[in-house]
Amino acid sequence: MLKDVDLEYFWEDDDESDAYTCEPLTDEMVAKAEKKLGYKLPASYIALLQNRNGGMPYNCYFRSEEPMLYGYCFVVARVILGIGKKSTSLCGASGNTSLIKRLGYPKIGVAIAYAPQAKEGLVFLDYRECGPEGEPKVVFVERENDFAIKPLADNFEEFISNLVSEEDMDMEDFE
Repeated sequence: MLKDVDLEYFWEDDDESDAYTCEPLTDEMVAKAEKKLGYKLPASYIALLQNRNGGMPYNCYFRSEEPMLYGYCFVVARVILGIGKKSTSLCGASGNTSLIKRLGYPKIGVAIAYAPQAKEGLVFLDYRECGPEGEPKVVFVERENDFAIKPLADNFEEFISNLVSEEDMDMEDFE
């Protein structure tokens, strides 16, 4: 699981990232979150959160085949939501349910990351094809573009394995 991800250097280590990091993940926390959300979370997502329960990844750029927000061929997954008691967690006051209800996002699954603001777009686990117990695809939903749903990866592990740093991006190639 997460064989292509260097977890030792995955997360930013600063106060801003810590604001999104929850207490260490337990099986009970996962079970409660899945019950509340109504979806089984991917094993690779849980494995990432067992390393550190949410925060800001150092590598946060995902290259895309088609233009995304503002015409760029990439998405920035600036914050990955953890599972816990913080309001910024997946099930917290500012988490998945709040983001969907408050900002009007479609009910296609679970909002797991935003970039750089939730008002622009969210990265979702998309359960429309697989159902609530299946392995969801990862999509970007552009709020600024009438909630257009754009495919990113076939699963969470593929998504997380293909995140790169800003230094690895040649912005001119993706405009």
